[in-house]
Amino acid sequence: MPGNFELPIHLRLKRSKALQILVIISHGGALVCAWPINLPLVVKLLISFCVIFGFVRAWRCLFTKQVSNSPLEVILQPDDRWILVFAGGQRQKAILLPGSYVHPWLVIIALRSKDRTIRVIIPADGVDDPQALRRLRTRLIQPLTSSDT
Repeated sequence: MPGNFELPIHLRLKRSKALQILVIISHGGALVCAWPINLPLVVKLLISFCVIFGFVRAWRCLFTKQVSNSPLEVILQPDDRWILVFAGGQRQKAILLPGSYVHPWLVIIALRSKDRTIRVIIPADGVDDPQALRRLRTRLIQPLTSSDT
């Protein structure tokens, strides 16, 4: 049976209920906390507008995939080549940037694709295959090394 580093890792991203709840609670809490503060009404309205704008943007990027830089699938090849699949089947090669975050319940990877940086947020309940996520976490923690070192 092939090892963890010999098989491609194919992650289909889906909606994460935990991430949805977190986004709703954090933005809702920010709105609730902005109003009792002793600030002019104009400032409170500006803060509220910014929070609502941030909520709409986060919702579109994370859950509806209506933004062009929201990948639907992430593929890691055995030779550490990354491929992002977007809506319409468009595929782009990507390079892993330093600063990825790996946790048992959450993986955040920073990828460079063409002329932009894409951060892919992958919660544990946001993928179809939990074993593939486990393999991805292992690959990110223990990257491939060259044989001559």
